[in-house]
Amino acid sequence: MDFFKTIIAVLLVCTSTSMYGQFPSGAPPNSQTQNNFPSSNPLLSDSAIFSGIPDSTVIKFFNLRDINKRTYFSDTSLGNYFHAIDISRARDREYMNLGNAGSAARPILYDPEHHMGTNYGYHAYDVYNLTVENFRFYDVNRPFGDFTFSPVGGQQNFIVKTDFARSFSDGVSLSLNYHRINQEGFYTEQAVKHTNFGIGIHILPEKSKHELFFNFINVVNTEEHNGGIQSFDSFNEQFSGQRMSIPVTNTSGALRYQERILAARHIYSFLDSTAVARFKIESAISYEAGFKKYADENTSNDQGYYGSFLTEDRGLRHFLGFNKLRLNQYLIGNAGKGISGKVGAEYTIHWLDNESSNFTRNDLFLTGLGIVPISDRIKVNALGKIGLGSVSGDFLVKGSTELNLKDGIRARGSMSFYRKRHPLTALQLITNETSVLNNDYAQPFGSDIKLEVVFPYVDLRLGFNQYVGENQLFWNENQLPELIEGTFSATVLDASANISWWRIHMYNYIGYQIFSQNIYHLPSFLFKNRTYITGKPFKGALEYRLGLESRIIPQHDGVRFNPIAAEFYTSEATVDLFPHHDLFLLAKVSDFRFFLRYENIFQLIDGQVYSQAVNYPQYDTKLRIGVRWIIYD
Repeated sequence: MDFFKTIIAVLLVCTSTSMYGQFPSGAPPNSQTQNNFPSSNPLLSDSAIFSGIPDSTVIKFFNLRDINKRTYFSDTSLGNYFHAIDISRARDREYMNLGNAGSAARPILYDPEHHMGTNYGYHAYDVYNLTVENFRFYDVNRPFGDFTFSPVGGQQNFIVKTDFARSFSDGVSLSLNYHRINQEGFYTEQAVKHTNFGIGIHILPEKSKHELFFNFINVVNTEEHNGGIQSFDSFNEQFSGQRMSIPVTNTSGALRYQERILAARHIYSFLDSTAVARFKIESAISYEAGFKKYADENTSNDQGYYGSFLTEDRGLRHFLGFNKLRLNQYLIGNAGKGISGKVGAEYTIHWLDNESSNFTRNDLFLTGLGIVPISDRIKVNALGKIGLGSVSGDFLVKGSTELNLKDGIRARGSMSFYRKRHPLTALQLITNETSVLNNDYAQPFGSDIKLEVVFPYVDLRLGFNQYVGENQLFWNENQLPELIEGTFSATVLDASANISWWRIHMYNYIGYQIFSQNIYHLPSFLFKNRTYITGKPFKGALEYRLGLESRIIPQHDGVRFNPIAAEFYTSEATVDLFPHHDLFLLAKVSDFRFFLRYENIFQLIDGQVYSQAVNYPQYDTKLRIGVRWIIYD
């Protein structure tokens, strides 16, 4: 019934009289490759990428990370990531998971996020979640809907995405974002259900000095945790073809993470006689309420699975509730000739409930951002953030440079220094109202260096990332947090290249990483290849891509997953080489897009079952289909 309810709800939102197919080419907006460096002017620029929409129709999107950067919706190709409907795979630097689409995930290549301020933890589902910062606002001159639907292995396993936008009089526009993953899975007790819904209102009357943004966002992550199968030897037993018959470690554990956000942002522009905003005042307020809960009603035989987190055998419960109020205030200045700056303060009060006690934290950061173009080819950005109150002593300092060289060659580099907080899950964690963790660790600090060079004429990109830090935290074989001794360093080299000849195209990506100590049990490299042939038969009425997509992860020390803290932890077991190959067909007929993809087709050849985490098998060869419509009026 969930399947039919979802389809009906989405179709009601997107009801229309005409439909067109349309997809962005290249990496998606949330690609990690694109997010390594800031845009050329995140304060006052208005850059855009035009791509094929008829002159009578205007569709532009943006988010609150960069309010002034509008990107035109694209209809130029079938897109490199159209068929990678799983958001954790729709990027070069993809994620590993627990064998089921939408399951807990972590990056394969090391690239830590700097969560400044009080950090709750539970980041294993971040890649799937809608936030105020990545919510997509639209500027349109006619009602617009974007609908994607993709099932695999039956009607209980599907992904739905839809955006809707409409403009009204007096500069008011409405945007809706919806994303649903419903994955029952193919093994016992591994169902995933994620729902992300957001609504945004943008108000910008003509010639007004005021600009307003309102958001409501609801995020719900649920996953059943079976602890993986008991043994891969089960695949040699009778009836193992019925995957639901294979014994699993746990049969009653379930996690739920929920968050609701109300947010508003107001920008007042001081216009001069030429209607140019030399100064702006930006005010933002948001209220967030949510919780993370894990429960298992039957734990009598689960001591090995939960370890020291199991404080009694009658059942297990972990709960953290949170409410937080954010107040941000900035002054933005534009000195002309591309020089701009931003200073302000960010205050957050947290009310936390961990069952046994309630406590509050007051985070205050003073922030500053400056952008100075040295010349037409060189631009320098600087960011600073200093913590006060509950986060006294925390800081983030970042400088970056962008170079536009001859022949279109672009180079970007950045250096960051930071001191931040460990997640609360590693400091104070309670199950069944009993304290399991009570740590007082020294805070992590370190530096990141990132370099990227793009050679557009040969379609080649080279990247270099260097991380050095102290007091680095990881989760050990006993499922407990631990700080490594000494300095931790990680070096990540990656490259991507497109090669084309006639109608044959090959896209390659490789990431290679070296650690002073591989405390996270990450593989040494990730290799991806997409080779396909293109064609336009029937006098160009049909456009298609037919090819093979492959990814190779080498043998490496494995990890398991602790659902209570929502953390991957190291294991003594080894994960074998993971060769994953998908045969795909992408097609465009007039303005309609669809794809067929045989996932994990290599299993038909060798009959083996592979995994990315210890005892969490990837599902067998499956046929996934997908369709996408753009709907107007």
